[in-house]
Amino acid sequence: MKKKRLQHQANVICEMFCGWRLEEDCQILLELGKGKLDCDILSQKAFCDGVASELQIVKAIYQWLQADWLQNGFDQQLLREVRLSVDFQVAKQQNIYKQEVVHFIINCKSEIRLNDHVYIAFLSKDFDRVLPALVSRSFTSAIQCTRKTKQVGVDPTLYICFTGIYRPGSAGNEDAEYMMHQINHCIDSEHPQFIIVDLRELVYTWGNAITQAFRIRSLKQQPFVVLISEKSQALDSDFIKELAGCSFYLDEQTALDVLK
Repeated sequence: MKKKRLQHQANVICEMFCGWRLEEDCQILLELGKGKLDCDILSQKAFCDGVASELQIVKAIYQWLQADWLQNGFDQQLLREVRLSVDFQVAKQQNIYKQEVVHFIINCKSEIRLNDHVYIAFLSKDFDRVLPALVSRSFTSAIQCTRKTKQVGVDPTLYICFTGIYRPGSAGNEDAEYMMHQINHCIDSEHPQFIIVDLRELVYTWGNAITQAFRIRSLKQQPFVVLISEKSQALDSDFIKELAGCSFYLDEQTALDVLK
């Protein structure tokens, strides 16, 4: 495994802790309020100021690392330890929309320690998370989302694939919201280096709200392209491209050339 991949994994550990999966541990962290977490990722154990805490995010990080090591052929016998330390403050408050949210102030440090080298990453974030009761809302959209990872050259590329019919006009607003939710979910779960939003099996005729799905911050922070077909070719207009802030490609190889 290349050194840059191990550094990427160290970065992802911090990013995952601050991602959507942290919502599963909101209640525990609210009860703790503030403190210092010391997490042994390989044993999936976490301690807050020396007291054991059961955190789902630690298990999620371990599972992601296991999958990534397997995919990249990494010999885990080279590992000495993988640790995550977090200074945190958590409090419940209302945002500007009068929603009840959990406010986090997080300072992370991750270490992947081998026999001959240590890969370290730092991340500081100040952010809100809507309480899980609100996060679990259901969508009426008939669109389906799947994801897959392909090895393109030396780098894995995440394909976020949408199928079904995007409802025209304002009827498609919830379809667009669903797409935004799924893109965020996929990125937070996989932490890819490259992304293809694949709309080749999505039927689209018109509606501006869909462009919001391509402007979300988590997507803009990564190299990404959007694939379309005759079913979704109506997206390939100057007006939609200007609103979306991106281009659309009918040919997969052209899209990959632009991406890499």
